Amino acid sequence: MTKETQGEVAETEVQGEVAAIESEEAPEIEQAEAVIEEVEVDYEVKSKELEDSLSARQNKIDKQRAALSQSNNKIQELQSQLNKLQETKAPEAPNENDYETYAEYDEARLKYMVDNQVKLERKQDLIERQSKLQEDRSNAQQAEFLKTEQTYRQANPNYDRAKKELQDHITLSPVSGAVGDAIYEQASRDGMLPDVINYFGDNSGEKLSEFERISALSPIEAAVEVYKIQQSLKSAPEKSTVKPLPKPLNTIKGTSRAGKSLLDMSPEELKKAIYKGK
Repeated sequence: MTKETQGEVAETEVQGEVAAIESEEAPEIEQAEAVIEEVEVDYEVKSKELEDSLSARQNKIDKQRAALSQSNNKIQELQSQLNKLQETKAPEAPNENDYETYAEYDEARLKYMVDNQVKLERKQDLIERQSKLQEDRSNAQQAEFLKTEQTYRQANPNYDRAKKELQDHITLSPVSGAVGDAIYEQASRDGMLPDVINYFGDNSGEKLSEFERISALSPIEAAVEVYKIQQSLKSAPEKSTVKPLPKPLNTIKGTSRAGKSLLDMSPEELKKAIYKGK
């Protein structure tokens, strides 16, 4: 038998072995593919349900933001009315010598007292209404933040760690009231407070020095710096999420310990894989 004939016989034997192996593994491969397909379908269903849930939550948040905007407008309107009321020059009390009769003076005096009382009550009413609106706005902002934070946390599993880093820093190095309010108000715009918190506290608080620098600025300057950060976060590319491959119920067995597919092997590699150990 010539070498060429021996090679043809060996190759025929290898092909027969490969066919036998493929025949044995076919049921397991089909089972694995069916499992993968089932898992992918379930993944798509769950993904759609999650998207619908997040969409509904976002719509609710948008409505709350609209209500907050209206509340802010009302507060500003009341503040404007209060400012005008305070700027109005109070009339001088009537002087008895300016009137011909006591009756005229008494009438002017009563009118003066009533006008002052009305003005006082009007001022008190504006203050109380403004205070109530501010309290409602604060509660609404907190509710909106908790919902936004919950959504943000789902996409950023390290958020709580970043939040604690920032909270610990603020505890050790408190921010002045006016600057802290300015930072909070600006960071809360467009529902980006969790983004700003994560920005400063992420990666073991690597940007806390930047937060400290901003905290030393004036309220307006601090708000401008936070605004710049928000714009940079908006323009940053979104992190791509990789869909994990589902694991089959039964592991597909192969004869190659190197992990290479039998179908991709050359005849020489197949012979080594099949006859290894014989």
